[in-house]
Amino acid sequence: MFSPNAENPTFLAVCHSLEHRSWPIHDDAQLSTYEDEEVKKFVLHFSYFESMRGDMQELLHQWRRLKFDIRAAFFFTMNFKSLDAK
Repeated sequence: MFSPNAENPTFLAVCHSLEHRSWPIHDDAQLSTYEDEEVKKFVLHFSYFESMRGDMQELLHQWRRLKFDIRAAFFFTMNFKSLDAK
C-alpha cells in the first residue's frame, strides 16, 4: 500500500523529521538545526500550495520552537518497546 511512497524523497524526509524518537533532545545545539534541511525540502516541494508559501526564516523559527517546546512532552520519556510487548 505505501510502497510507492516509501521511495519518495519528500515522504522519507518528512517521516524522518517528524520521528521524535530520533531527535537529539539532550543537545540544544544539535536539536536547533536538526532536520532543518528536510523541512525546507518539504516546504519547497509543496510550494505550489498558497499555504506553503511564505517566509522560510519564520518557518524554520517555528520548527525550532516546536522541537524545543515539545521535547518536554510525556511521550519523549515513554518506553515504546514495552508498549509493543503487550
